[in-house]
Amino acid sequence: MNRKACPWFYHPDLDAPGSTVHLSGDEAQHARGARRLSVGDEVSFFDGAGCVAQARVDSLGTRHAGLGATLLSVERTAPVQPILTVASAIPKGDRLSTLLSMLAQLSIHQFVPLQCTRSVAEGGQRLGKRGERIILEACKQARCAHAMRIAAPQTLASMLEGVGQRDAQALLADPAGGSLRALPEPGANGDVILLIGPEGGFTDDERDACRVVGVEEVSLGQTILRIETACVALASAIRLWTTRA
Repeated sequence: MNRKACPWFYHPDLDAPGSTVHLSGDEAQHARGARRLSVGDEVSFFDGAGCVAQARVDSLGTRHAGLGATLLSVERTAPVQPILTVASAIPKGDRLSTLLSMLAQLSIHQFVPLQCTRSVAEGGQRLGKRGERIILEACKQARCAHAMRIAAPQTLASMLEGVGQRDAQALLADPAGGSLRALPEPGANGDVILLIGPEGGFTDDERDACRVVGVEEVSLGQTILRIETACVALASAIRLWTTRA
């Protein structure tokens, strides 16, 4: 069974092969409606923590009774390497939803809302359950077994303190930075932290604080990018850089 060809659904509790799982509410409605599943169809479930199960639909049920499926196989998958953490200022308006969806599709390990001197949006309190739903929908689209985590908001100073304590490569997106290609390639099993500032940019003091702990400044081109664009551009560059055909 090709798990990438099957529709994906989220279920937080995946047991051993032979056990039965049930979908209810919107997930079950989506399976019966948009996906038009029938008894005997093959589907995939993921728990957001790396577990992927292949299953066969046994009953369609109702919106309240739920769709039932028998697990045929259960596999534990490793996170995509290198492990990427994106610490970013929050964009204004609903652009935060776009940012979360795109980063989740790139298998980012963790998103940290970053509080900077020039930040103009406070988004840590707006993520919550809606953020989780956005991430799970993105995982289903991209077939990502590991759902991106949303950390508590941190100041840049607090984030840099953690950078100094970890064996990680840290990169800061800045128009005046150097070429990404000039830096040592991240190790296949490395830990990479990407720092994205507000649209007004990091202050000189913030850049100096980053340099003290060894953060490398990299340019994403000649244009000034919006926060969500910079996040995705840098994360995509790292993913492509470390991908082997």
